[in-house]
Amino acid sequence: MKRPLQGLADLSLIFAAFLPPLLLAVLINNCWVNIPVWDDWDTPGLFLKEYFVQGHFSWRLLFAQHNESRLVVPKLLNWVVAHFSGWNIRVMLAMTWLTAVAIFAQLLWLLRKTVRASATVRWCFAVALSAVLFSPNQSENWLMSIQLVVFLPPLCLISCLVVQHSSLAYRTKVIMCALLSLVSTFSNSNGILCWILGAPLPWLSHKGPDGKPTGPAKLDRVSLTWTAIYLLGLIATALVYFWDYTRPPWHPAMGSALRNPVEAAQYFIAWLGNPFCRGMGFDPLKSAFALGLCVSAVLVIFLLAIWRRLQWISSGHGWIQLHPWAVLTLYGLVSGLVTVLGRVGFGIEQAISVRYIGFSCYVYLGLIGLSACLSDTLDDRSPATIRRWTPAWIAGAVLCFTIFVPSWLDGRAAFHWRRIGCEEMKLAIRFLSLIPMNPALARVYPDPDHLRQIAIPLIEKEILQPGLVGSWPLQKIQEPDGDDSGWFTVKRGPAGCKISGWSIISDQDFSPGCVLVTTTDAGNRERLETAAILSWPVRARGTGYLCVSGFNLDLPSASFPQAARLKLYSADLKRQKLFRLIEREGNSEVPDMP
Repeated sequence: MKRPLQGLADLSLIFAAFLPPLLLAVLINNCWVNIPVWDDWDTPGLFLKEYFVQGHFSWRLLFAQHNESRLVVPKLLNWVVAHFSGWNIRVMLAMTWLTAVAIFAQLLWLLRKTVRASATVRWCFAVALSAVLFSPNQSENWLMSIQLVVFLPPLCLISCLVVQHSSLAYRTKVIMCALLSLVSTFSNSNGILCWILGAPLPWLSHKGPDGKPTGPAKLDRVSLTWTAIYLLGLIATALVYFWDYTRPPWHPAMGSALRNPVEAAQYFIAWLGNPFCRGMGFDPLKSAFALGLCVSAVLVIFLLAIWRRLQWISSGHGWIQLHPWAVLTLYGLVSGLVTVLGRVGFGIEQAISVRYIGFSCYVYLGLIGLSACLSDTLDDRSPATIRRWTPAWIAGAVLCFTIFVPSWLDGRAAFHWRRIGCEEMKLAIRFLSLIPMNPALARVYPDPDHLRQIAIPLIEKEILQPGLVGSWPLQKIQEPDGDDSGWFTVKRGPAGCKISGWSIISDQDFSPGCVLVTTTDAGNRERLETAAILSWPVRARGTGYLCVSGFNLDLPSASFPQAARLKLYSADLKRQKLFRLIEREGNSEVPDMP
């Protein structure tokens, strides 16, 4: 029977383990914006346009490459979602979070299956797994719908590991792992690793009465037959995947890593340190390189520790325990090596892309699991041994805390900045019919013409529903609802102009959400040029009502004549009201968000 204090400690650890996914869910709910961005317009944008606009299911687009990947599964998921809720990005983001929760649930199962330490020790490691997996530092992966592809291959791989460590018959394991590997292959470019790393091992056995590993099983003819079937499935999938496969012409050649081994090594080390290199007040690339060196040293220490326990591992019990966590670590490391081969030509700075955290974090998850397995005998050690190791454990916990907390805080800030950026992009789409040449469209997709060719037909079919702004602003700019409701300044330069200012409103029936920018030609005719969101509202204290909102925006010179006269309006899109802002000299820059 557990002592009351021990039971309370276990409950606290369980709460701490499930707190990160709950906090992340709140962040996602507060910051998601229902608008496709960047790669979404190619995948699944083109596929959805072909089906809902052209009226036929395109197998060619379904299997078409997206960079190095064939994203068949994500396209089908978006197609199903579009049938029931339109092209709703928030459904895909919720699916991403649920995928991560499924990964975490299976990691907990593997902890229970492979770690023989006490429940308290297991939940300590579960807290670490949760903190790494659900960290907001990979904000782009959580807030971009296409980044579901980052989570699908590891979900399939970990599912394969769970299947392997279950008591199912070997032929059932082969069928399930083959299906999971097939899904993984057509989810992302590194998904084919699931066939290799998640291959069902015929000699893996879990037949003990307590559910613990009992040692290797003997091979027989049936096992060899099903292993051969699995290999045939791998070969067939690879042939289909690489049929008519071409390297993206804008990507550097894979041989560049071999020609520049030092740069490749630096890229890989920075890639290893990418998950927690932000928020500590140092240059992220230098922090990533330093942390990557630490992770490399930890990997060497683990290899030495495993070598020292080689007899325990070769007995059959040890390697069965270490197997799933070693596979996770290998998945992260091999994904990093593949990234180096395909991306080192872009420069070392690209190694700390936020999107890559979705791959490199599995090195950390694998190392946490290996630590849990190697600490199995901690409960059996003498008090003197435990006292000798206690300072090392405390130092490690303090070090992890000082790295995790700043990274979490930085990730939370990145969520809010990402939301502001997505709101600006959604505003550009909402004005697509009124401002087809809006320079802000380049933020949504680098090629605005391509964007319009996809977005407009999908909006007409009501598959994409951004909430288009009607034609009322064209009438309102002739007779606005009020004047002198704020001010702005313009700084002109050779590349364009920078506009900044404040919207100051004392009308409770007017809640401005954006500013509209117009130009006036020689005939005194106004034309809408762009729209920009207000950075954030500040409600002034004191008697009466006063709402102050700031804005900053840049207009490139190519989008309007240098001598054009600019006019700005504060707009309430919900109530369809406009108030004119007054131009003044001086500096009206909006300070950075606190």
